[in-house]
Amino acid sequence: RRTTSVALCGRLGASGDSGGSGRRRRTLRLDHRRNRGLLAADELLQERARTATEARSEAEKASEYLDSSKKNVGALASDLYRNGGINPGVVNLLDSDDDSDVLYKASTMGALSANRVRTVSTAEEAVALWKAWQDYADAAETAASEATAAQLAAAGKASSTMSTY
Repeated sequence: RRTTSVALCGRLGASGDSGGSGRRRRTLRLDHRRNRGLLAADELLQERARTATEARSEAEKASEYLDSSKKNVGALASDLYRNGGINPGVVNLLDSDDDSDVLYKASTMGALSANRVRTVSTAEEAVALWKAWQDYADAAETAASEATAAQLAAAGKASSTMSTY
């Protein structure tokens, strides 16, 4: 576009119209600046829209992860309610008369406890992750909306300059 504007300025200057050529050159320069502004606004809009789409996609994945974590915590809570937190298989293990497996029994109880702690921790992390992605996606969508408004304003300025020809 710059070469087109320069070429037009050159033609207008060579026409011999000394009174209007300065005004025409200023108009062409203004047109050139506004077109550059429009191109920059278009690029920004595309970038922000892409970011917003990616962020919303990640927020949906985080939501699925949160739902999965809720189901796991729900299953844990249900087990705690029905069995007092003790799996019937563990009751059988602890009731066995074989005292030589005390370390095995303690190890099994430790593993079950660690698994429950991990389930709750995972759910807490899922909530934090979901919240962060929701906030980021909302901010990205707001930025995309603002870029759309800026692009429309730049398009309006560019078209108003073009209509003066």
